[in-house]
Amino acid sequence: MPKRINRVRRRRQVTLNITLLSLLLVSSLTLYNVVRQIENGQTPSVKTLWQIKLQDPKPTFAVGQQVILLKSANKNTDGTLLKSANKNIDGTLLDTLKNNIAQVISSKKVTIDGNNLIVYELSYNQGKMMSGVPETQLRAIDTAYRLGETVTIANHPEDGEKEDGQVNGIQLKEIDGKVQYRYDATFPNLGQLTDLAEEDFVWVTTLGFREDNTATENNKILQEALNAAKTKSSSRLLFPPGRFAIGSQTPETDYITLTSNVELRGQDTTLVVDGSARWFGLTTGPEATDGLSHFTMQGLTVEAKDLTQGNQFILMANHGYDWQVFNNRFTMVQQLSSHIFDLGGVQQAVFSNNVFEGYAPELTTVTEIGNRSIHNFIAEAIQLDASSNNGEWDGGMLKTIDPNYQVNNPNQLVSNQITIQNNHFLPYIGSDGQIVAYGGSIGQHSSGVGQVTITNNTFTSTLSRRFITSVPEGDRWVFEPIHLQSNADNLIYANVFN
Repeated sequence: MPKRINRVRRRRQVTLNITLLSLLLVSSLTLYNVVRQIENGQTPSVKTLWQIKLQDPKPTFAVGQQVILLKSANKNTDGTLLKSANKNIDGTLLDTLKNNIAQVISSKKVTIDGNNLIVYELSYNQGKMMSGVPETQLRAIDTAYRLGETVTIANHPEDGEKEDGQVNGIQLKEIDGKVQYRYDATFPNLGQLTDLAEEDFVWVTTLGFREDNTATENNKILQEALNAAKTKSSSRLLFPPGRFAIGSQTPETDYITLTSNVELRGQDTTLVVDGSARWFGLTTGPEATDGLSHFTMQGLTVEAKDLTQGNQFILMANHGYDWQVFNNRFTMVQQLSSHIFDLGGVQQAVFSNNVFEGYAPELTTVTEIGNRSIHNFIAEAIQLDASSNNGEWDGGMLKTIDPNYQVNNPNQLVSNQITIQNNHFLPYIGSDGQIVAYGGSIGQHSSGVGQVTITNNTFTSTLSRRFITSVPEGDRWVFEPIHLQSNADNLIYANVFN
């Protein structure tokens, strides 16, 4: 009897070993059932092992995801070949649809020949639909601009304006031997436009700032959006309405790197600076235009968290061109000996209708220069600096973080073709009506500048002007609200000094 029991056990063990090897080829769901059969002394059937059916398949593609038909796609849901005319149910040539991007509308499980599988309903441009498409005939696809995404058509020849619209069609086309995406989009005034290239669009996205976010969290959101904008030909980053913390207690390592071809647009937005917020435009080459370019900043209020001692906001750029900075307000964010905008060799920049409010509250009660650095008193809200590789003009900030700093700054380059108009440089007045910090100035003190236009600006209670008689007469020019030295044909007029 023991020998018989041992033979039975050996047979069961052999059966179990064979079964386990076979189970490597089947689903984990079936494994449980097979093991139970063995435990009960039953021998699993061939049907159990080789006719496994996936009972609950999960969709590979999510609703809203973009997909495209495989080039080999030629079957209906039931596995039969499409009709010889090769047409889909709506009469559209299947080969044509194979070059079109679709969006997943829904998915469902169907059973065909005893097999469970997932099929999809797809939406194409101009209302075309396709139903019952097996996922084996699809692949996911991503594009710079997605179906349904809000985009802006930039400088269209029909009206020369920028207008928001929506992408409703994407095709793959071969143009000049290169495969590229071409877009269809509908606009309120322009109507339906087709065959648009990526460079015809401005990418528009709203930053996911939250009022209960930390400054670090909002910094990260902004930097990630700027990084994404690098892949676009032109971008508009919208700040939502509200008050949001930015800045860092360790700005040497936690700073923002700006991207060209970007507009930063506030929408009743206040950025509250906690610590220091440093935004940098790095050089991209040795020429003056090799840097932060096609850059716009509008509609933002940047305010110190500490409205008594102030906090730091600075936007510093090494090279670059074509800036538009307008309709912003900067309150108590110009710290002692610092700047709000520091332009190192920037070309063609316009500052218009901005408010700069309060500079260096540490000096409000000071009545003489004494042993203090003169730069403390004359540091400009907008400094028209000259770039170089000595690390002095940027206070070492860019030199420390830019690995290409030396090679991209072989020569000194002055800022040129700068327009500063209709701005207000004001003191910051506390709730008690007293001056907390005097107003700032504009200009340059350590190098020359190129051509500038400075008109219709208002300067009120400028800090530097209070100390102008404390220095020799030949040095007094640098204490004026507008101070610079240039051999260019500059236009400086109609400015008001209170």
